Amino acid sequence: MNFRPSRLTCLKDYAIAFALLALYFFADRMLGVPWFVGVAVLVFSAALILSSEIFLRTNRYRITPEKITVETGIFTRKRQSVFLDSVSNVSVIQGSTDLLLGVGSVVIDSRAGKDSRIILSGVRKPKEIAKKIEKMAIRPSER
Repeated sequence: MNFRPSRLTCLKDYAIAFALLALYFFADRMLGVPWFVGVAVLVFSAALILSSEIFLRTNRYRITPEKITVETGIFTRKRQSVFLDSVSNVSVIQGSTDLLLGVGSVVIDSRAGKDSRIILSGVRKPKEIAKKIEKMAIRPSER
């Protein structure tokens, strides 16, 4: 199973950027705000949207019957894997907005020691993904 973070995780950033732009244009019409404030709002909003898009496009997750792999990075790719037979704990983290949108992060701990935790950030239906990982991680002798 290959997937990326859900666009819903960036909805907060999009809403903040849109609200700032709307507030500036309203304030400009009513109060005559200086032009440099508009440029600052535009740059900040563009940076917020761009950072969200970069996050979406540079994170990839792969779950196979043997291991879970997370790939991140723009210019240099970082690949981190955990073998399913070494998974010790799977948990889900969701904030209040994440609960409303049905997204969250799946945290996978491993008995492997150093760098033994990987996080699948911003995934849709994180509880279902966590249950699938837990089922796959159970060894045949433990079933």
